[in-house]
Amino acid sequence: MLVAVARQGKSKQGRVTPKGTPSGSGRSGVSREPVKVKESSPLVPIAMFAMLGGGILLIFVNYLFESLGSNALLFAGLGLILGGIVTATRYQ
Repeated sequence: MLVAVARQGKSKQGRVTPKGTPSGSGRSGVSREPVKVKESSPLVPIAMFAMLGGGILLIFVNYLFESLGSNALLFAGLGLILGGIVTATRYQ
């Protein structure tokens, strides 16, 4: 069974903003300057593909010549691939 309970102690409040002021942030009708689109240097995609390709090449060399006996080439290749991916996310 539901019983309606009246709120006690709460009085009805008036307006928060004075009458006649615009609602919202007050910035309606304000003209803004057009946003300039940033363009990356033409070297960015070249560096991106060079890092991706160089990383893949280092990983292939690491597996082709296992006699080197070091994982340094593998980690360097992974680092170059990661650098290429990071560069790709910054390209505009």
